[in-house]
Amino acid sequence: MTHDADADDRILSLGKTIDAVYAVGAGDSPTFRNMAAAAGLDPAADFAGADLSGVDFRDEDLEGFCFRGADLTGCDFRRATGLADDALDGAEIRGCIGLPEAIEARRTPDDRVAPDAPAPHP
Repeated sequence: MTHDADADDRILSLGKTIDAVYAVGAGDSPTFRNMAAAAGLDPAADFAGADLSGVDFRDEDLEGFCFRGADLTGCDFRRATGLADDALDGAEIRGCIGLPEAIEARRTPDDRVAPDAPAPHP
């Protein structure tokens, strides 16, 4: 049997990442941003298309995060700040609460966010 040093490195790296995220989660400020940073994730790229269903984003600073095409079913965005108008383009938002008005206005009948859809007239 051949020893795979690259696999060992990946396992150690994953272990360090899990330890870092756990430390943030157990600390005083287990925010989504802090845990993503501890895991070495890029807010502008690593969450597009991800399954984040049911995540609680209440009171989070989401500036710079891109959730395009992500599954955000049942997420709570109440009092979240900094979410760009196009950050959820193509995302599944069925059952989400607290979305910013500009994003709410672009919901489609199947509860996805339509990219660059004109806002409805009041």
